[in-house]
Amino acid sequence: GGKPPRPVPASCDYLVVGGGATGMAFVDTLLHHHQGNPSVVMVDAHESPGGQWHDSYEFVRLHQPSAMYGVESERLEGGENAASHRATRDEILDYYSSVQKKLEEKFNFQFCGGMKFDFDASSAEPGLCVLKGDSAERTEVNAKKIVDARFLEPDLPVFVGAKFRFDPAKI
Repeated sequence: GGKPPRPVPASCDYLVVGGGATGMAFVDTLLHHHQGNPSVVMVDAHESPGGQWHDSYEFVRLHQPSAMYGVESERLEGGENAASHRATRDEILDYYSSVQKKLEEKFNFQFCGGMKFDFDASSAEPGLCVLKGDSAERTEVNAKKIVDARFLEPDLPVFVGAKFRFDPAKI
């Protein structure tokens, strides 16, 4: 259901790779404090923002108070227990979807889910960004600045094998 995704713009001022906590916080702060109205395109392999929270187990919640997490313009915590609130996975995913919608309504921002940034193909020409969707079609975007927001991307055990050997016979 829902409306079809908008086409990826042919050009933008900022192309942000990664729609997790780092990318969303960067874009939120950039758009709320920039003197102009820069065009920002965010790409992420997931269909909606939230990064690793899409891949975590349902029972996972923040290990710190929600007030310490999220974007500058929108509180994650709320209600009577705001000081001790620790958001659940679903609360965080809903939160980032809400932040996305507000940024898209207020600014020149577009989230493009289900897309991967092709770093090898994109290095050929400065400013040229090559994106690949699930059907492997190639989309090109000319960006003045590229921001790689995957710096804190974790290696989740669900995707990455152990980096050590284990011999059950030695127990």
